[in-house]
Amino acid sequence: MKDYIYHIEDKDIFVNIPTTEDGIPCWYYLLEGPIFKQAGAYAAIKRDLNDCKNAVDLLIKDINDPHFLDIIKTSLSFATIIKYSRCFNTGKGRGTSLNSAQLFRGLDPMHLDFHKEIMEIRNKYLAHAGESPYETGTMMLILNPDAENKEIKHTRFSGFSLKDDDSNLNKYKKIIEIVIQYVDDKIEYLKPLINKMVLDLDLNVIYQNANVPDPDRLKPFPVNYID
Repeated sequence: MKDYIYHIEDKDIFVNIPTTEDGIPCWYYLLEGPIFKQAGAYAAIKRDLNDCKNAVDLLIKDINDPHFLDIIKTSLSFATIIKYSRCFNTGKGRGTSLNSAQLFRGLDPMHLDFHKEIMEIRNKYLAHAGESPYETGTMMLILNPDAENKEIKHTRFSGFSLKDDDSNLNKYKKIIEIVIQYVDDKIEYLKPLINKMVLDLDLNVIYQNANVPDPDRLKPFPVNYID
């Protein structure tokens, strides 16, 4: 079987469509309703968190590797913060987000404190140019320290901006593990509900309302998805 990317135009969503061993595109039937939408949201959140986990694991593994370029380290660090944060932000697409107060209830307060720190980096530095300790700077003159020979040596912008968060990598690893476990529990809770709802569907009715993908619109690009 081979998977293709397919654009469902009336829903404006992209999905993966597998083919049979003979190369025939499989038909599809969209599962709609609040339970299915919530399950899909948790699956998407889990995908983001897995990306975060993989990035942090790589950063921990290669933190002292001199060949590990700073720009790669910065990119992985910032991608982790952004993907982690979006799991807690409500949007029209997913319709479900994680509630930090509920998720960290009963756990060591340090985890919620660090979560808030991550969200602050995202909100005040990565997503918006607000006032924050993660980026400061000003225009300044660099002067000759010899006051008897007054001279302006340079006019420059001087400041600081966050490049990585190496000192907190183990905290990132732990908090991501906590959130993944929480999401896994939510998915496990929904599984029997979904299975029952699917079993209650009439297969004949499903086929009567199934969609047949247009083979000419299948795009042979790799795509990650969660079963």
